[in-house]
Amino acid sequence: SDYCRFHQDQDPHFETEQLATSFTEIRDIQEQKEAVEILDDIDEYAVASYTLTKKSNNRLSKLTSAFGLSEEKTRRVDLTIYSSGVVFLYPDVGDNEEGKILGKFKLENLKVEVRKTRSTNMRTLRFNYLRGDGAPHKDFVNVKRETAQEIENIVNALKKKDVSKARELADGSNNKEPPYLRWFNQILDTVRVDIDSDLREILYCRNGQLDNRLEDGFVEEIDEDGKTFFWRGVSRNNRTGRKIGSVEDRKKFCEELRSVLMKDICVEDSAMVTEALEIPSYHDWFEAAVDECKREAARVGEPEDLEYQHELTALLTKKFLMDTRQRLVSSLSEFQRDGVYWWDPACQKFPIGSLQHLEPFSAALEKVFPDHFKPKSDDLIGGQYVHVEMKRPSWSEKTKKESWDKLRNPVRGVLCQAFASAFNVVPASDVATFVNDQNAPDSEFRVDMYGNVVAKPGTTGLAIRSVCCTEYDHVLPWSRGGTSKSGNVEVISWIANQRKSNHFLHGTDYVQGWSVASRPLNNIGLTVEQFVSLWLNVRDSFDRKTGKQARLKELRSSKVGKKLVEDVLYKTCAMQNSWKLYRDVLNGGITNANGEFEQILPARPRGALLKRLLAFFATADDAEEAVMQARAEMMRDGAIINTE
Repeated sequence: SDYCRFHQDQDPHFETEQLATSFTEIRDIQEQKEAVEILDDIDEYAVASYTLTKKSNNRLSKLTSAFGLSEEKTRRVDLTIYSSGVVFLYPDVGDNEEGKILGKFKLENLKVEVRKTRSTNMRTLRFNYLRGDGAPHKDFVNVKRETAQEIENIVNALKKKDVSKARELADGSNNKEPPYLRWFNQILDTVRVDIDSDLREILYCRNGQLDNRLEDGFVEEIDEDGKTFFWRGVSRNNRTGRKIGSVEDRKKFCEELRSVLMKDICVEDSAMVTEALEIPSYHDWFEAAVDECKREAARVGEPEDLEYQHELTALLTKKFLMDTRQRLVSSLSEFQRDGVYWWDPACQKFPIGSLQHLEPFSAALEKVFPDHFKPKSDDLIGGQYVHVEMKRPSWSEKTKKESWDKLRNPVRGVLCQAFASAFNVVPASDVATFVNDQNAPDSEFRVDMYGNVVAKPGTTGLAIRSVCCTEYDHVLPWSRGGTSKSGNVEVISWIANQRKSNHFLHGTDYVQGWSVASRPLNNIGLTVEQFVSLWLNVRDSFDRKTGKQARLKELRSSKVGKKLVEDVLYKTCAMQNSWKLYRDVLNGGITNANGEFEQILPARPRGALLKRLLAFFATADDAEEAVMQARAEMMRDGAIINTE
């Protein structure tokens, strides 16, 4: 397009006369909108940008203001200077509705004139249009003297095709100061002399985006020195933004912004501005933490070296608390204080930020722990490395024991409390004997980190692929550098482990937690409520046969209780992909022939129905037959529920 040809001169020696010959004002609304979209792609070629106040060229407006009959009409304009021309954009909603979005002019048709005013520090900047069509000039009022002179010098240098000189003028005026001062101070000057200007509106209430939060508008880019800069989307309608500077510059910018915005602010707006500016976020510490680890790792080698990658992963694991269980087994949004999400459980050191920060933070975390480690036996491609453990582990007895001990249920734990409530007993001896507490560490049933009831690995009679079977899982995936030490290993339901695979629990798949995700893990197996319902069914059967009410501890050793454990909970399932079948049936539905989950029951099955479903699955060896049987059982039970 013509726009692209305007900006081939990123090479300062490009012959500018070879660029597009037409740089005229666009009046058609659709063409304006299309042009604005193109501008997003070529903004990197801009030499400089400014926020100015344009005086109206309307003759009636001029006449009435001259006689004091009305205020002089002005519009705020974003001016961007390219090496071949200038673009004026009207960022305010009202101007857009009137069809004023874009004006563009070729430099060879412009003459810039700085005109004196009554004020010694302020100037009027006139853009004379040298062609016969259109308005003869555009006047920008209340421009600071230094800014007006800078714009004139830049335009004159570009008209002489000296792009390097123009960029030097644009960058050199404040090259020893943070980059944001160059444009931020200019906006502040505009607001000071225009009493009707609203600084907050200029900075972030553009084009109706009234809910835009200041701390969410930063984008990271890399310059030629490899430094990270932050940009704020304030220069015009859809523009990427303006240069802030380094991480430290960003902090200073936010402090200054907070200071100026809190002046003369109305009461009803104060809460929103305070919330927008004072929320700490991961931007304040994340990059510095990663850089620190990289510097430490550089002592043992270069980034492409295996030793460097091993050292870096170890340092990052410690720095980001992935070696502490409370952080490791808690979802991304677990820790919150005063409306701010935190990475550290104490909510003191590492803020994540607001709800809007969770997803970009998780994406950044995925980059810190990339999925690039492989066993030594695998063929490696570019960017892959051999894991420090060389091969996937065979679990040691120590790791197995320590992992199971993590799930020990205290008397006030979820399992004990659930049984105490359901059976109306005090959670002491009976309940503790039935499940387990600190004094009964060998009890078979516990609850994993996702809320699934599991049986102790290695228990006599417990078969693989039974509903309570377990597997050992690397919480921080092995392929992302997680080790096989017990601190990173959890005993979880095998159904949950099949679902999780090597997915990153704190990555973008699980931003809102482990329940509302593309691969949900919470309660994917046998839930506490379902487990308790099975034993309530056992109690009812026992009471009917004996004519007396059984104590909880008697149920475990009763014939019907043993039958539940040995023939249902511990029984293996030989069907292929049986974890998916268990997942569906435990949720009260099935996956149909189209691969879609079909909810049959209004809630998860419990009691007698659940027992029948699990008993059938425990002996089934044909998946299609199992699905048909499960569907029939649930449909029959669902019909009874609907009738009732």
